[in-house]
Amino acid sequence: MKKVFLTLMMLIFVFSNTVFVNAEEVNFESIGSGNLGYKDGDFSVAEFRFPYGIIKNKDGEIFVADSYNHVIRKISGGKVSTIGAYSKYVDHYGFPTGAYVDGGIAEARFNEPRDIAIDSKGNIFVVDTGNHVIRVIKDNKV
Repeated sequence: MKKVFLTLMMLIFVFSNTVFVNAEEVNFESIGSGNLGYKDGDFSVAEFRFPYGIIKNKDGEIFVADSYNHVIRKISGGKVSTIGAYSKYVDHYGFPTGAYVDGGIAEARFNEPRDIAIDSKGNIFVVDTGNHVIRVIKDNKV
């Protein structure tokens, strides 16, 4: 058990400061405050709730599927911003609730997005796990 724990801790240390995205290396100290929650802004104050998938587009912007906030987060220019509407409604654990709503990137709603991909035209494909669909973000619309 002790060996497993030490191996896990070494892997976390090795990968904590480096993320490989599209076979390129992106270095940063960290993105997010480390607090469980939802907050946009500078890297040091941003909050996530179970981030999963991550990808970088050709312009260097990074997108993260923030699964339990039910949104896609965009990381660009030292800031974290949101694609999708954040829910003011919460479940019995106090987490925001997801939904299935198409529309502009400010109004669209997701339900536990887990992964994302970007094609050569810049369209973003979202694995919207809780809704059991693949969603497409194109021309600022979902």
